[in-house]
Amino acid sequence: AYLELYSDTATYMLGRHSYDWALGALYNDGADSWDRHAYSRDGITMKLKIGNFHVSPFWSKVSNPGYTDATNSKEYGASLLYDNQERDIAFGIMYVKKSSGANNQMSNTSMNGTAASLGSNDITVTDLYLKKVFGQFDFGIEIPLMSGELGKTSSASTQTTYSAKALLLQS
Repeated sequence: AYLELYSDTATYMLGRHSYDWALGALYNDGADSWDRHAYSRDGITMKLKIGNFHVSPFWSKVSNPGYTDATNSKEYGASLLYDNQERDIAFGIMYVKKSSGANNQMSNTSMNGTAASLGSNDITVTDLYLKKVFGQFDFGIEIPLMSGELGKTSSASTQTTYSAKALLLQS
């Protein structure tokens, strides 16, 4: 189910909807010709435009195996994009928190050949973006930074921490 509400203040997207950010490293709506995957979220996204600034806070529920924090999995955050079409420049930042309770059965691992719950996880994503156009030539850069606790991926007693950085260039 999907609902898009247009108001004087913002556009609200409710239900299952696709989302796109920057060059599409982590969040890609699959709209371009060579896109191989698409990202969708079940929740609410508000798209607010003030001049050249685009603000998009969101909240989504990744899974619903129960109604307690110990079994839920959610994602929330916001993006801020400055897009000046007259000067052919765009830059922004997106901040996302992904968390899952200790009893969430949505994500499993098969360590030692047995399926087991990953347990709780808490991941932070910060994604930086810059795009500049010089006549017929355009240049884009995206830098996603991820860190946090992934859960018990390698043993039933050890929480795995993760930190990753990437750099994507497009011209």
